[in-house]
Amino acid sequence: MMIDGTFLKLLLKKDWIKLSGFLIGIAGMTVGVAVYFPTLYNTQVARNAIVLVLKSPAMSALFGPFKLEPPYTTAGIFGYEMLIWVILLAVIANLTIAIPNSRGDEERGIVELLMARAMSRQAWLNTVGAELLAFNGGLVLINGGGLMLVNMAGSTIAADWLFALLVGVTGLMFGALSLLLAQIFSTGRNTTIFAYVVVAISYLIMAMASTANATAWVWSAIIAWGTESGVYATNQWWPLVLLTLGTLLFYGATYTLLRQRDLDAGLLPDRPGRAKADWRLQGSATLLLQTQGLMGIIWLVMIFVFGYAYGSAFQMMGNLAHSNQVVSALISTNGGRTIVMNFMVLLSVLFGILGAVPGIMILNHLVTDEKKGYLESLHAKPVGRTRLFLIYALFGWLLSVLVLGAGVLGMAVGSRISMTTPLEAAVFWRTFTAMIAPISVMVFAQAMVVGAVPKFKNLIWLFAYLAFFYGYFGNMLKLPHWLGKLTPYGWLPKVPVAHMDWTTGTIMLFIAGILLLAGAWTYCQRDLEID
Repeated sequence: MMIDGTFLKLLLKKDWIKLSGFLIGIAGMTVGVAVYFPTLYNTQVARNAIVLVLKSPAMSALFGPFKLEPPYTTAGIFGYEMLIWVILLAVIANLTIAIPNSRGDEERGIVELLMARAMSRQAWLNTVGAELLAFNGGLVLINGGGLMLVNMAGSTIAADWLFALLVGVTGLMFGALSLLLAQIFSTGRNTTIFAYVVVAISYLIMAMASTANATAWVWSAIIAWGTESGVYATNQWWPLVLLTLGTLLFYGATYTLLRQRDLDAGLLPDRPGRAKADWRLQGSATLLLQTQGLMGIIWLVMIFVFGYAYGSAFQMMGNLAHSNQVVSALISTNGGRTIVMNFMVLLSVLFGILGAVPGIMILNHLVTDEKKGYLESLHAKPVGRTRLFLIYALFGWLLSVLVLGAGVLGMAVGSRISMTTPLEAAVFWRTFTAMIAPISVMVFAQAMVVGAVPKFKNLIWLFAYLAFFYGYFGNMLKLPHWLGKLTPYGWLPKVPVAHMDWTTGTIMLFIAGILLLAGAWTYCQRDLEID
């Protein structure tokens, strides 16, 4: 029933690179932006102007409900712009830590070995929970201490620690939720899929509720509970109490369900297999489609709904630009282009980055399937390694392009329904075609890493995070242009405001092709990795 100290030390030793990377990345971004923020809004006029922008439906969809009250302070604007994004990063970190150490270790047989050491299943769960508690505790201490040292105008010590605690406790709550899902589903793959579905749906509800000023609906988005605190403004502490209760509820439910299921099994029963394999299991390509099809469908539906939600808000954004000259001047900065077109530049980067994620995940599954021995039956048959590699790589690329298309299509459908004068189809076509090249580079760069040095397969997420951060905050924080060019998304013009640079796009596709071929060649040269 207690925490196993030896196992906790082993977990920390195994995950120290992952834990350190998340701590440095999340806390470094939080404190670094806090240091830089006062130079952006150093006058009351500048703060009042940016607040007009932040009150727009587009910004409410991104950052959540606006809770600031005049006089607006630098710390207040920082809290509103940064809280939800730091929370998202903390949530992703907790899911990345919790699921492999719970359901993942069960699949690998590690938990069975631990049980043979006279460790109870409750002690194993408590030890995994202790690692999550240690990680989030460290995140709270670094964030809170760093913000306190920065001492932004309008901040207080209590508000600094409230910000840090909201991030840490929300992350811990989602870590507990992922442990709960690990009791329900029998595979780490399904646990991961549904955990991220919960995150995506929660964020989508927050975006739609904030855009429509439906405050009551925000409470159904658990990821947005922290935004109700009005950090650096009203500084309400009761959302923190609610987050703590949610964490205890999820962990208590996990504790109860753990006692009711068998080891290496989930509460949801596995579907019985067919007596004879159908055509979908007769080839390596159809086998991959069968195993990854559910994930692909979830991604397509989720991104389409995201695009539709943002597209439905275009009419409100356009009305705001026409009625408020200050907002129009601040956001519509490209020769009379509308606020909607400039917001689409932001969304194109978002869908471009999100589109690359499923393709990267498919290629990562090539490594994990290989290590778990799932591919041994294929390697025992006349299936070439080059063919197998290309099936994974091209399937991942195709899924990424389809996910991008689903997001743009959803945006187009939502805008056509909501706008009195809908945007031309060519605008959405430019948005779609412009993002194919950087997505190709990201996916096939991961193919090369998987083929050559699979132990560095998680490095790609650093570039995805950098692209996301620069795409969203580059203009707002006035970040240098060279920083954006560290990722393929920074080399293209701001489509659809600007026209596509076909020369750069063609070069990027050529580079992507070279990366794919290099990955296929190196994959055939290296030894298979089997645990």
